[in-house]
Amino acid sequence: MHEVDAAQRLVPSVSFVLSHVRIFPFADMVPSYRNHNNRNTIAQEAYRWATTAESTRRIMNIRYSLLPYTYTLFHRANVAGETVLRALAWEFPNDPSLAAIDNQFMSGPSLLITPVLAPLAISVKGVFPGVASGTIWYDWYTLAKVDVAAGENKTLDAPLEHQPIHIRGGSIIPIQKAGNTTATSRKSPWSLIVALDKDGEASGELYLDDGVSLVQNATKNIYVSLIHFLSGSALESC
Repeated sequence: MHEVDAAQRLVPSVSFVLSHVRIFPFADMVPSYRNHNNRNTIAQEAYRWATTAESTRRIMNIRYSLLPYTYTLFHRANVAGETVLRALAWEFPNDPSLAAIDNQFMSGPSLLITPVLAPLAISVKGVFPGVASGTIWYDWYTLAKVDVAAGENKTLDAPLEHQPIHIRGGSIIPIQKAGNTTATSRKSPWSLIVALDKDGEASGELYLDDGVSLVQNATKNIYVSLIHFLSGSALESC
């Protein structure tokens, strides 16, 4: 769980506001996400500052569109003991250099998150695991393949309202159009993001239930795979 905390301030400084521009998007990629405050400190709702409002609006749109993916990760945590968030070294155990990486994490097996931890920074450095063995990474926003060398600590553009997110090649990620609530999001149109690996293949999983009941009348697990597709780029299809 990640809480956005006001830290006993009475008057917001510039650094305080800018830190929240960064903290909200970072915290949004954590499963349990809330804004924690008390009556003796300054108000810190995201809408109080334009830049914070916009960065939060953008990342929450991603969070809600990823609900099917994240919900499936929680199902896997329940039935198989897998984790929702993962250290890079857990997903790529054959690379000992990743054991020291503490400024990036994976959401499930498919999404690489590189949070910006400095409030005034407009770029951030990050590694891309598995490149030496042929892993391909794609930019979440553009679906473009990342041009990165094995072992490179690559500088990524990160303007104030932008959170770097990358998709692992070989992944099929189910998404829905984001709504204002989880209930409305679950009724939105579906899409698949298909990020091909070096062999032109990808696979993914989707778990479905009614989203409300503790005891389900029916559930469904859907497995999707794409084999030997010849395109070399990520695809998004409805």
